[in-house]
Amino acid sequence: MTGTTTEISEPRALTPIKVTTLLPGYIESEIRDEHGRNPPYVTKAGVGAKALFKAVESETAKAYVPAFPWTPMSFVIRAMPIGRLKKLI
Repeated sequence: MTGTTTEISEPRALTPIKVTTLLPGYIESEIRDEHGRNPPYVTKAGVGAKALFKAVESETAKAYVPAFPWTPMSFVIRAMPIGRLKKLI
């Protein structure tokens, strides 16, 4: 998805339109609840919604939502072997 956002944002670089790539962590939702999994680091729906809104309003190019724990976790996830990552998540 990050590649798609890059394709959308590049032609708009010289316009007033801002594109934010949102990289959400686990946020409580009916869809997540249907799968019966209870992954770690689940954020309450209200907190997640506020974090999403804040990220879009800040007009940053890329935002991990909520910022904690997903910003520091992004470094761990990129460096971790897939086998270990599957056990963690």
